[in-house]
Amino acid sequence: MLGSRSEHFNVSVNYIVLHIAGICLKLSVPFGCTAESDLIVSLIAMKICLTLALVLLFSCAAVPDVPQQRLLAGKAIAFERAKGNCLACHVIEDGESPGNIGPELTKLSTHFKNKQQLRDQIWDASRFNPETSMPPFGKNKILSEEEIDKIADYLWSLD
Repeated sequence: MLGSRSEHFNVSVNYIVLHIAGICLKLSVPFGCTAESDLIVSLIAMKICLTLALVLLFSCAAVPDVPQQRLLAGKAIAFERAKGNCLACHVIEDGESPGNIGPELTKLSTHFKNKQQLRDQIWDASRFNPETSMPPFGKNKILSEEEIDKIADYLWSLD
């Protein structure tokens, strides 16, 4: 079973490239190819198709994941009691003595449309729920923009 979004993406790209390769093969070997000119045309068609397939493959290649060092920095900020202190209210993988006021912070892609929406929640959760007990980390300058970005990267990676 496929787990991450990048695995799904890579399988889809591979599927498309295989189909393009099949089309190239069909175009490059027409039935009844007897003349030398037909063979040359077929080889040119094959080269064009393979070039297009390679361009598609490289243009659709998955963007590299967030560097591990950045994820670890985000985790450190989230776990640090004097900074993010996410564990005071949330259960997070590998966290010690988590709270239970807020939701468990796993599989956030099922709760938020994208990482930006998660970041906005960390920045100021009261924009989405005026009754929230979550501090507005960005609005009140508890965390810097960069710290919020790192936490969002880390939490988004927890699938």
